[in-house]
Amino acid sequence: MAQIDIQIHGKSYGIACDDGQEARVTELGGVIDAKVREIAQAGLGTRNDSHALVLTALMMADEIEDLRSQLAQGKAVGPVVSSAPQVQEKIVYQGLKAEEEELIVGAVKHLANRIDGLSQRMEDA
Repeated sequence: MAQIDIQIHGKSYGIACDDGQEARVTELGGVIDAKVREIAQAGLGTRNDSHALVLTALMMADEIEDLRSQLAQGKAVGPVVSSAPQVQEKIVYQGLKAEEEELIVGAVKHLANRIDGLSQRMEDA
């Protein structure tokens, strides 16, 4: 079992992961860091770092549930624009067929778009 540190919103978090998964966990931490920073910079009512992390988790969970629902209904996930493309482009999906990888990349991009939309709605509220 490997032990790594990831940086989220200026703080270090020790994370245990399977050997060989260190780069992936670090990259995913980068995706989360970008979203937390985006939420904090947007001033979406975050009182502290913990609140920003919870808000980020809720927004990402909402998007995941929407994607699960769409996939269960056989709906295709449409193209979206990510707010953190430099991070998402680094993520490598090993052992997947090209079609599976396309679905995952589309889902991740869709999630980023949904988070952006939720952030905007919260800003407007």
